[in-house]
Amino acid sequence: MDKRYFTVSTTQGNYWKEILRCCGAHDIYHLPEYHQLAEEQHGDQAELFVFEQGSTLIAMPLMIRRIDGLPGIGSSTLRDATSVYGYPGPVSSLQNPSKDIIRLFNQSLQDYFASREIISAFSRLHPFLLDQACYLSGPDSQVVNVGTTVAIDLTLPVAVQEQHYRTNHKRDINKAKRLGLHCFHDQEWTHFDSFIHIYYETMRRTEASDDYFFDRAYFRRLRELLGDKLHLFVAIHDDSVAGAGLFTVCNSIIQYHLGGTDSRCLQLAPTKLIFDTVRLWGARIGATVFHLGGGVGSRQDSLFHFKAGFASLQYQFKVWKAVTNADAYNELVAQKHRWNLENGVPASEKSCFPAYRCSGW
Repeated sequence: MDKRYFTVSTTQGNYWKEILRCCGAHDIYHLPEYHQLAEEQHGDQAELFVFEQGSTLIAMPLMIRRIDGLPGIGSSTLRDATSVYGYPGPVSSLQNPSKDIIRLFNQSLQDYFASREIISAFSRLHPFLLDQACYLSGPDSQVVNVGTTVAIDLTLPVAVQEQHYRTNHKRDINKAKRLGLHCFHDQEWTHFDSFIHIYYETMRRTEASDDYFFDRAYFRRLRELLGDKLHLFVAIHDDSVAGAGLFTVCNSIIQYHLGGTDSRCLQLAPTKLIFDTVRLWGARIGATVFHLGGGVGSRQDSLFHFKAGFASLQYQFKVWKAVTNADAYNELVAQKHRWNLENGVPASEKSCFPAYRCSGW
């Protein structure tokens, strides 16, 4: 059988982006620059897997990780695949692929995984680019609904957008303005250091997991690599930064990336004014959707409830999990389980995948 796939690295950034252009709809989380940042942060290898059949292209970005050195796991040449932080998943030049194309794409994925000794794969899927779940139907794989995300439809008239706001959000935005809070697009990045400080303060206050404590180099490189696709919005009160947020724009999609609020300004709820300012700016620049995301860990928690107060749209957030070498996977899971028991490691959530990377059972 002829090989129907190839891979592209971040060193071939222009070629990577050309493939995305041919596929059509994609987001910031598919770009080579975003994957280059993940490579630098974690030491993993980013690859764009590309399936090609005639004029059909299906591309899926992945981060390839070594398994060697994990607690409880001996020396190993095996690898696994995961996705970057955000909403990537496959993109395609076809909106409605045939069953034969789906079968060939998944077979090519399996061949690729076998050639790289990749024993499991995981990817977060994009909530609304296309029906990504229909592309991922290989053996020993599953697509799981893990939560709901919310967004503002920027194609609606701005007055209609605001009609979807929860009453208390409208009230708090107007109150904040009366008290002197104002928000603007910081195109000169004057308050970038203040944003980083407030972000760290917010993560400590909310007892966020270690995964959210990006080092300062991350923020600097994020700005360098994404360039004009990354934007800083700042809310000011009494000449001080009350709140700030980073937002990305790609193919008319605005994504809320990271944000924070000064603890002294919590009563002003500056993020509400920031979101309102961003959606008005997004409408002006011709963006079609402002995606706010979901709750912490995809739960319908207080953060989700806060975001849902702005939303006219809701989407299902799904993840893809695949065991691509069952024998090797099960052996590593058994090794990790024995190590966890011997070292008194507490149980982790059953949904944790792959299980050999989980802290417990």
